[in-house]
Amino acid sequence: SLRADSPADSALPSSDRCSPENTKCSSSDGEERFECDVEEDFGVMDVGKPSLSSDSFRSTSSAGSTGSTRHHGPQRNTWLRTSLRRTGSGKRMSSSSLARELFQPSRSSTRGRSGSFEAEDLQALQDHQQSVDDLNDKVMQLQGQVSALSDSLSSNDDLYRRVKQENSSLVDRIHGLEEQIRELEIKSEERVHEEEKRLKEALSRQEREKGAELERYATRVHILEQEQLQLREEGMRLRALAERLKQEKAQAVEQLEHAQSELGAVREEQGRLQAAIRREREDGMQQRALQAQLMQEMGRELEELRRLRTDPEGRPRSPSLLDLLPGRCRDLEKQLSAMRDENKALREANDELQAQLLSSRVEEGRTLVGDGPGAASLAAEFNTLGALSKEELIDSVKVAKEENVRLRSYIDEILLNIIEHYPQLLEVKGMP
Repeated sequence: SLRADSPADSALPSSDRCSPENTKCSSSDGEERFECDVEEDFGVMDVGKPSLSSDSFRSTSSAGSTGSTRHHGPQRNTWLRTSLRRTGSGKRMSSSSLARELFQPSRSSTRGRSGSFEAEDLQALQDHQQSVDDLNDKVMQLQGQVSALSDSLSSNDDLYRRVKQENSSLVDRIHGLEEQIRELEIKSEERVHEEEKRLKEALSRQEREKGAELERYATRVHILEQEQLQLREEGMRLRALAERLKQEKAQAVEQLEHAQSELGAVREEQGRLQAAIRREREDGMQQRALQAQLMQEMGRELEELRRLRTDPEGRPRSPSLLDLLPGRCRDLEKQLSAMRDENKALREANDELQAQLLSSRVEEGRTLVGDGPGAASLAAEFNTLGALSKEELIDSVKVAKEENVRLRSYIDEILLNIIEHYPQLLEVKGMP
């Protein structure tokens, strides 16, 4: 440290205070340079032109440097330096001893000049006395300032040591923090490299997945476009099929109406034919009954003739009856042949009517089944059913059920008709 041993040492020149040993550490810190500059200022301190940093010292030195002290400033400064050098560094000068030493040269000088210049010496003595008093005051002020400066220097030294210790601890801490920062930077760089590598891998993986997904979506879009084209073609085909089915349906409805009208006419004709057949049957039965009765009468007459021929003793024959028998037989034979021809004609007409009835029933069955030239195929029906909605399918099923009921009734009627009129068709014939 640069602490002074006594307040009087602060008035020494700069060569005694700011030696190379004292200024060796001043280059490392600003506070050390400030302390050295302060000591240099105090070492070359001039009484006539003080350069202390204290405001009170500046005001006092400026107020006291007036009058005759300006003329004697350099001599007093030189004498003050020599007197201060003669005093040891370990002794503190009092104000009375300093005034005494200052007064002795002035008194010796007045004694030499006492003979001729007594008035001037007296005036000079007064001036010297005034100057001594001023100097005493200034010295006392300087001593107070020096003591204050020494106290401030000691406190500054303590503060400097404390600050230096804190500075060294802070420097160590700074070095440690710098090491930690470097380690953290290294770790952060490694972590950043790892994160960059991981992000690059993730980005590459995402790009690959994105590319695969885009390819999958592209293929899906292509497939959907093809399906859309197929559906459009299928829709156009189904529309054409629907139009064709509508036309066929209209034609079938017309054919059905025509067939129904023809069926009504055929049924009416069938009714008339059945009535005629019934009348012919009744007439045939009546004729058979008459023929049977005639045959019975003829049998009785033959028996009577036979009896008469075998009985010679019987009554004589009546010529009228014998004459009438050949004519009566011829008439009966003619009636029998005519009735046979008529019966044959009636049978042929009945067969024709039955054939017409069967053909009309078959045509009706074909119309009901839909086996005509305008009927749709099974694949077309399946396509039509696939294009229908649920309600339309239910309606079509209901219509099919009604048609099945009609077909069953139609088949039952045909079977009953065959059983009534042609039972031989249902007989099972053995193999020859």
